[in-house]
Amino acid sequence: MVHTAKKKKEMLVINGRRMRMDFPLVIIYILLGIMGFSCLLPLINMVAISFSDASAVNAGAVALWPIKPTLAAYEHLVKEGVFFNSFFISVKRVILRVPLCLFMQIMMAFPLSRSEKHFRIRGKIMIYYIIPLLFGGGLIPSFLINKTLGFYNNFWVLIIPGCLDIWGGIQMMNFFRNIPREMDEAAFIDGAGPWALLVRVYLPMSIASIATFTLFCMVGTWNEWFTGVIYFNRVERYPLQTYLNALNLKMQTLSDTSDIEAILARAKLNGMNFNAAKIVLATVPILVVYPLLQRHFTKGIVVGALKE
Repeated sequence: MVHTAKKKKEMLVINGRRMRMDFPLVIIYILLGIMGFSCLLPLINMVAISFSDASAVNAGAVALWPIKPTLAAYEHLVKEGVFFNSFFISVKRVILRVPLCLFMQIMMAFPLSRSEKHFRIRGKIMIYYIIPLLFGGGLIPSFLINKTLGFYNNFWVLIIPGCLDIWGGIQMMNFFRNIPREMDEAAFIDGAGPWALLVRVYLPMSIASIATFTLFCMVGTWNEWFTGVIYFNRVERYPLQTYLNALNLKMQTLSDTSDIEAILARAKLNGMNFNAAKIVLATVPILVVYPLLQRHFTKGIVVGALKE
């Protein structure tokens, strides 16, 4: 009775149904709130700069609130075709790559979640996957292989190479292995084959894991910039993050700075608030998607990290 009452008391605290909270819990919430707000400060400052007047930005007067609010940076951004071209390349990349990555992870995880009794070469295939996880071939061999395959200056170099995340596949495999084996037996008794077992049993029970890896893949694909630098020689083909990186490097080049600043000065802008507007727009898709998948995030990570 005492243990049950204590457990009920803890659940009431966790669910927030008590009027009075324990002091240590209040301290933890306050510290977490301060840490969370500190993580938002750079983004708030970036948004304030993007909406501020160029003179206030040059004077360093912008902190967390726009000074002399203006939409000049965003108006100039709309007129610039390269940014939105790169933006839509990144959107297209995410739309095509994320389902392919999930498909590859599931096709890897499901058979490897079987025991060696049902999948005899499981151990050998695991070794095949673990070796490249520990040792990479390097940049030059990867470039030569992709160029030989015709991926140089080809949009599909942003999609196909590296679409199998071995570490994510191993985590999803562990998630599948934690599903009770009684579910397999019941499905086989009902006449289900391996494909029916995967589609009708394992995938519906793995929503948390799939949502977690979808988030990982989306964020990683959206933020990846190095591939565009290596495999494309025209700015018009760059994904968004590669374009922003190239723009930042160009702004730091003394020979080009005068020309860029002259163009921006005519629009009553400078490099800081113009680039801030681009960074804000590049961040919006992730900020929109993350809350939709966040409730599955913790559960998927914890369960996928466990092994039966």
